[in-house]
Amino acid sequence: MDGIDYFIWESLREFQPKLVVIEFNPTIPNDVMFIQAKDSSIKQGCSLLALTHLAAAKGYKLVCCTVCNAFFVRQEFFNQLGIPSDFIYYLYRPVLDGRIFQGQDSTIYVTGMEKLLWLNIPLSSDDFQVIPSSMRRFPDTKE
Repeated sequence: MDGIDYFIWESLREFQPKLVVIEFNPTIPNDVMFIQAKDSSIKQGCSLLALTHLAAAKGYKLVCCTVCNAFFVRQEFFNQLGIPSDFIYYLYRPVLDGRIFQGQDSTIYVTGMEKLLWLNIPLSSDDFQVIPSSMRRFPDTKE
């Protein structure tokens, strides 16, 4: 089921348990909305943010997370749990909070992703350069 958890929960119409536990991709930052293609062979998963949006549409609220599982309860039970907030940042900090950005000279920088999580292969900004260093400069800089 890895990767298509979102679509399985999305497809449930009549079955509405009090508690839903669903896996997400813990390498996706909390502010990224990501849902893999509806293809069980891909194995990319979805973001926690995508699940919280689906949960709200289905009448659920986030109550806690493990490293890669989110726990949701039906909205009518949320207040009984004494949880101050269902805000995603209050309840979960991603395993890898990766960001990719670029310097004004077009150098690509990667932070918060020191490795490929499941393969344990190191990553660095050098792995992401799309143009050679000789071409990296601010556009209006004269050589």
